[in-house]
Amino acid sequence: MLTFGYGTKTPSQAPQATLFQMEMKDPSRPQLGNNGMIQIVVNGAVQAGPENSDIKTVGMEAKILANPNGDFIYDLSTPDCFDASNAFANVARTLDLYRRVLNQLGHTQPLYWQWGNEAIACHPHAGVTENAEYVREQKCLKFYYFQSQSGAREWIYTCRAQDVVAHEAGHAILDSLKPGFLNSYLPQTGALHEAFGDLTSIFVLLDDPQCCEEVIIKSKGNLLKKDLFLPTLANQFGSAIGLHHGLRNANNDLKLSQVGQEVHGLSQVFTGALYGILAKMFTLNFNQRYMQYSRSQVLAQTGNELLKMLIQALKASPEKNVSFADVANYLITFAPNHDVKGFIRDEFTSREVDLKKDYKEAPIVTMHKADYSKCSGTLKHPSHVKMRTDALTQREAELKAREQSWVRMPKVFG
Repeated sequence: MLTFGYGTKTPSQAPQATLFQMEMKDPSRPQLGNNGMIQIVVNGAVQAGPENSDIKTVGMEAKILANPNGDFIYDLSTPDCFDASNAFANVARTLDLYRRVLNQLGHTQPLYWQWGNEAIACHPHAGVTENAEYVREQKCLKFYYFQSQSGAREWIYTCRAQDVVAHEAGHAILDSLKPGFLNSYLPQTGALHEAFGDLTSIFVLLDDPQCCEEVIIKSKGNLLKKDLFLPTLANQFGSAIGLHHGLRNANNDLKLSQVGQEVHGLSQVFTGALYGILAKMFTLNFNQRYMQYSRSQVLAQTGNELLKMLIQALKASPEKNVSFADVANYLITFAPNHDVKGFIRDEFTSREVDLKKDYKEAPIVTMHKADYSKCSGTLKHPSHVKMRTDALTQREAELKAREQSWVRMPKVFG
């Protein structure tokens, strides 16, 4: 018997699959792939919508139909069809990546959403605003659209951007793995949620052989090359609101002292550290494996290895109020060798992350100063803000009770 995914098939039974056409990054990158497009395979049969047991497309004027072969091969000449199929395919391949990585780590139970196996609702055209978001209480992903502030003032659809869709799907997946993170008062935990979304968009690209080959062609193997598309996040979105290099860039050297309690900036510190580790691991791995594997193959292997380390570190971390130091120390624990352990220490310490510090003991006033205004819609959604505010209120009550117990404690003199 042969095993495909979580089911068992006989050798004569080919696993079902559905072909999708999608943007490699976003419409601002036509030089990538085939005029910006790639084709991917989604496991299993997909119904009109598109819809399967994990994801259902909602909010469109009509259900999007597959072609006679059962595939969804659309481009921007039919924008509604493309938007729905592009968003669906991005969410599906993101979920599939994490299911496979967890399976590789020995987790045999399928990964579902935070609420269970009910499909997540995917809104490709959720409304007009400069945003995208995951909302737990609504069991959905929402991708908005807006008019560019410059140039031809074209309409920007966030559902067309691989990194935006994967980022929001990453929020949903992390909420399944560590639901307490959204219910945390520590700013660094919120920043971890944002960073995980950004890193997800990178890991999804590194899971695709076509994308890995494109990275190598554009960089010649130098992942720190300026303006490389891999670490640049939401390029079209950023350009539309006046930013020249996307909303964020994982190839950065930001330090904690440079971002303060601004959670969007904090997230870039963690993302930058992981991307720096990725670049160093890739160089190390290629120097050891170049006689057996091509550069693009080693890049895919390296992405997989770092993602497994990150998943292990996050799962081993506390359920709530997790700091960068918590995750970094577990990354060191799960690193495969001394070289990679050194990369992790160097990247985090160079960004002023004290690996011995308990960041949860920071003054409560510091928590109140945390600024979430530049984060994606997920961390700003009212339901998630309330969860965070309630956690902070509880923390204040705990600290007050602790102070009162100290006042009542009898003094003992030697």
